[in-house]
Amino acid sequence: MNYLRGIWRFLCIIALIPFLFVLAAYFFPKTQEERYRELVQTWARRLLACMGLRVVLKGEFPAYPAPGEKGYLLLCNHTSFLDIFAVDSFFCSRFVAKAEIGKWPLLGAIARGVRTIFIDRGYKRGILGILEQMESVLKKGENVIFFPEGTTSPGDRLLPLHSNLFEAAVATNAVIQPVVVRYTTDGEPTTHMAYTGNISIFQCLWNIVTTPDAAIEVQVLPTIKGDGRNRHELCEEASRVMSKALGAS
Repeated sequence: MNYLRGIWRFLCIIALIPFLFVLAAYFFPKTQEERYRELVQTWARRLLACMGLRVVLKGEFPAYPAPGEKGYLLLCNHTSFLDIFAVDSFFCSRFVAKAEIGKWPLLGAIARGVRTIFIDRGYKRGILGILEQMESVLKKGENVIFFPEGTTSPGDRLLPLHSNLFEAAVATNAVIQPVVVRYTTDGEPTTHMAYTGNISIFQCLWNIVTTPDAAIEVQVLPTIKGDGRNRHELCEEASRVMSKALGAS
């Protein structure tokens, strides 16, 4: 039964991607901000539902910034390419992603349509350019989310965080909003749906669509304010609260 259900979900995803491409590439750029946020949240939930994933919110996201206010800098642990959809289904944000994603057929166009900020981690001056983009976006009142681990983990722990991009919060005095995501099956945490380096994206997707009673829990943690601290100090606090939420040292 799980096999047949997985095939059906896989076909639904393939059918949905061209529609999302048109929506992101041609409709999103012409949409006003409030309507854009509603559409991103709606379609993020629909995409996850198409894969058989429920999304469960624990805690509460803050209200979207009012005109003239700075956006939030969101941090999230990184388990899968679905993490961003899980967060976006509740709180629309621009996310920082590796530059290769922007070159993927169809998916790259979708990523650009949802205002992704692309980063080339192998190019030091590129990091400075990304920080400038993040700071500009935050000052305009848009939210930005990034994965400070820099890579995916199985989801049962928090890898060491990189402090570089915390500088965007220092420079703008933006409030940091930590978030942790957990993947579960039958209500219990699982690493089966993680996108780690030893499997392909298609194998990961197959694991997801064939997992029974699959869900993603999105837990919103207390915000962190700069209060004159540097990026290393902010990174240390974020690591502490996110590790505690995951039940890891």
